[in-house]
Amino acid sequence: EDVHEADAASRELFLYLAMTMRIGICMVITYREDEVGPAHPLRALLLDLQRERRLAQLSLAPLDPAGVERMTAALLGKDATSELARLVHERSQGIPFYVEELLKTTVDASPGAPGQLALPRSVSDSVQLRLQRLVTERGPQIADLLQAAAVAGVPLDYPAFVRLSGRAEAEVDADLAASVDAQLLERLATRTESYQFRHALTREAIETAIPEPRRRRLHGRVAEALAATPRPEDERAALLAHHFAAAGNEQQAFRYAREGAARALRLGAYSTAVDLLQVAAEAAPDDVGRLETLESLVHALQAGGRATEAEAALRTARELALADADRTAALDVRLADVLLMQGRRSEAMMAASRAAAALEGHEGPTLAAALVISARLSRVENDHERAVQLAERALAIARGCRERAIEASALTVLGSARVRLAGAKGVPDLEEAVAVAKAHDLGGELVVASVELVLALRSLGRWDTARAAAEEALTIARERGLEFAQARLLTELVHIHYTQGRYRDARDSAERAVAMSRQGTTLATVARSLLCTLLTLQGESEAAFALSEQIAIPIVAVEPDRRLGYLSTRARIFRALGDLDAAAEAASRAVEFVLSALPRAGVEAFLAAADVAEARRDGAELRRLMARCDAHFAGRESRPIAVMRAEMDAILADIEGRNAADAFARVAERYAELGVPVRAAYRHACAMIAAIRAQGSDLPDAPVRAIRAELVERGALYYVNIIDAALPSGAAPARTPHGATLSFSKVELRTAMLVSRGHTNDRIAAELGVTVDDAEDLVAAVLRKLGVASRAQVASWVLQREEGRPARP
Repeated sequence: EDVHEADAASRELFLYLAMTMRIGICMVITYREDEVGPAHPLRALLLDLQRERRLAQLSLAPLDPAGVERMTAALLGKDATSELARLVHERSQGIPFYVEELLKTTVDASPGAPGQLALPRSVSDSVQLRLQRLVTERGPQIADLLQAAAVAGVPLDYPAFVRLSGRAEAEVDADLAASVDAQLLERLATRTESYQFRHALTREAIETAIPEPRRRRLHGRVAEALAATPRPEDERAALLAHHFAAAGNEQQAFRYAREGAARALRLGAYSTAVDLLQVAAEAAPDDVGRLETLESLVHALQAGGRATEAEAALRTARELALADADRTAALDVRLADVLLMQGRRSEAMMAASRAAAALEGHEGPTLAAALVISARLSRVENDHERAVQLAERALAIARGCRERAIEASALTVLGSARVRLAGAKGVPDLEEAVAVAKAHDLGGELVVASVELVLALRSLGRWDTARAAAEEALTIARERGLEFAQARLLTELVHIHYTQGRYRDARDSAERAVAMSRQGTTLATVARSLLCTLLTLQGESEAAFALSEQIAIPIVAVEPDRRLGYLSTRARIFRALGDLDAAAEAASRAVEFVLSALPRAGVEAFLAAADVAEARRDGAELRRLMARCDAHFAGRESRPIAVMRAEMDAILADIEGRNAADAFARVAERYAELGVPVRAAYRHACAMIAAIRAQGSDLPDAPVRAIRAELVERGALYYVNIIDAALPSGAAPARTPHGATLSFSKVELRTAMLVSRGHTNDRIAAELGVTVDDAEDLVAAVLRKLGVASRAQVASWVLQREEGRPARP
């Protein structure tokens, strides 16, 4: 092993053994290619063995992520984690030596430090030793060239190396060739002659050894060299800003950071813009430049959903603008918007009111923007009449000033408030808001208007139209890099998907919304609340309960209608867990919240409470609930309200021992007409069960199995479990124990095993040697045959099967 370190006597022994060994004996030697340059004495040994046909060479490719994960598990045992393996693979690029050395640093690190993955001393020493050999052979100028390249941090073309060195091309040619031979640099397969370090850790080892004063000077040299090198404008500006800032040249750093940020904002690359604007804010030559930079930074942070950072930048900007009343008011408007993102409604109202008061009598764009924010806040607090008044005034001012962005925003608030007051009458305002935003290429305003339009269409039961609008807006948000907007639209798609019975699509959208929403925003809480709902409906009530506990405090800050969804889901969670007393308490809390905070909504809460009363067989409580429902919805008879009333009547008939079969059947038909297939299937099953109870005959086997199979296929295990519990003894389809009678092929069993290990579809495809589409089909087949909705349930089944316990899908 490590024959690159062998002395001359050892090399002679290897040659002797290789030449004298007989058939049946094999000698295996290993060496690191990056340690063996053209002049290394091991090269001569290898040539001799090749000439004598005594050598077979095998190049080992870097480990893939799965290989690094296995190596991590082998070396760290129970301390190994998938996240650590991912970080190690990212840093090591799969080189086993680097993997091992990085893992050694995590063993020696203090708790919490492994994620930092410090550069191992052994790696640093190895690189410095190779560098010193080059200095001995070529002189100190080669170290200067490699240190400059390490500070540059990006691949450099040949002219850049010449500028950095300040020496003749022939000398630079020789230094580059020597660095490639020493396996420190590699030439890229590009049309222009360019070089980069063979490994990121090699570059890091060289850079970190440079004293700080010299590193600062090298940043300046690199900046000057890059400034004279043609590069794409966005990449060039970002690199120059970084190097000029590191060199202490604030004037140039500010210039290039602003240039790069402006281009990034135009492209929707908000994370890049934020990084550059933070550099520019630090390097700004005066308060004026810093204030303008902070305003741009707030825009980028808001677009990325980074509300807490945007608030901090706004408060700093506000301190700088105190002498300018109009500008301070404009900053207050934006502050109100950011505070609203965080659910801090009272503070947002104070900021908006402060801005409106300062601008009263100056009917310009800033006042219109303040009125829009105030209208949004009034709508959130369910004061829809005032929201309409404020939005109408804002709309008039915006149109007078020809401020199209504010016009679109005002129309959006106006339409959403009117929808809550008069249903479909608000839809034309929202459609006009979308049209204005499209006509004037207003990406952010278009997405917000689309979200409200989707909400309106959902409330009217126009699910397909709502889905098309949401997907169109989501495409626009992706193209523009609007992360916060994407997360908002994904939450709307969750509602649409699960209402239309696409539970797996809904789960996928919910998980993506959770991943994209920023901690500390109300959107993050809403996304997690929706994931709770999906976990409950898919039969994962324990996981749903744990997640619901995590967001019990932040849910208070979200908009009332979103909070209602959480409260209703809590009732269903407790019902699924079998704690009917806790379910009744949660359902009661949801209804009380509706009566106090949502005068024009609440169907979801009343349905959840009716479901709990049904489970408890509590007719008296159901009658009280129906009376409160009649009072709350008096004078309104929308289709969802009508179905809810009919469903309560059917439940009451069933509880009181009357034949509810026909009533449940009619409810099922009405749900089907509304485009709610899961609830329709569930109530159709209830109708069949009620008929059997009334007639006292055996339950027809095929129809109930067909309904149950449909619900399993959709992933609606919450309803499957209720049906199974309600069926007469012996009629419920049997669960398959231990997987013994499941018709799994070998590849499907292998797929289930890989799913249980947390593999993504991409990794499953690689392991099985199939396409990603084929892997997706295999995973879907496993889910379908087990009758489960999630990968976690597959993992549980595999574990029970391996332990020999009865495995319940």
